[in-house]
Amino acid sequence: MKKVYFFLVFFLFTLTFHSQIRPSGFGFTSPSPSSSDPDGSSSENAASSAYAIKQAYPSSTDGVYWISNASINSGTAFQIYADMTTDGGGWMLIASAGGSSAASEGNSVTSLDQRIYLPRSSVITLSQDASSVMLANGSSGNKTQNKIISTDDRPINVFKSSSTSYMGAGTFHYNNAYSSFSTNSGTSWQWNYSCGPTSSMTGWPFLYHACGNASGVHFMFNQSSSAGRNWNSGQWYSAWIR
Repeated sequence: MKKVYFFLVFFLFTLTFHSQIRPSGFGFTSPSPSSSDPDGSSSENAASSAYAIKQAYPSSTDGVYWISNASINSGTAFQIYADMTTDGGGWMLIASAGGSSAASEGNSVTSLDQRIYLPRSSVITLSQDASSVMLANGSSGNKTQNKIISTDDRPINVFKSSSTSYMGAGTFHYNNAYSSFSTNSGTSWQWNYSCGPTSSMTGWPFLYHACGNASGVHFMFNQSSSAGRNWNSGQWYSAWIR
């Protein structure tokens, strides 16, 4: 009788235990190894950068994501636009302008249709964990038709710099940083100039001025006459980091 009672208790205990702890695939799925990493889908799940999101979630697509940095907005999360496709993805948009209108400073750039550039302090902070720069230019229908990507650390060092010297370390003029860029798509860029760049060429958002070359690079986000790759075009242009 005691044996029967013992096996009955054991059977009930086993049944209860298995009803609470079911194997993976039985009504739920085990989390992936990277599921603990923030995916940038909300302010509560803000990541550190677009690159961090792409590394943890390789299938991430172009779009708006949330990021946060303790040194920006007191750590409050903010939205960014990310290119998760070009050259492996992980690119974060930090400025967009064009259409013959000047951009203005703002705390978030979430679309290529906006004319906004991040504050210099934010650019410097975000660049500390980045290694590459991408510049893009194109028509209103294809704003990233012409893309170039840095091949060494000179361009990202420009964004890391707090220098306000004329044509100094905060510009692509310094140390011929512009020569680092290699064409990723579209047409090549003209960097030559025949006169002295504007006196405002002292760092973000003034990055490069091909003075005297109407078909040359004019990357000055708060100037209505700038058009990125080609001053004549009146097209849109943008800057990205990864």
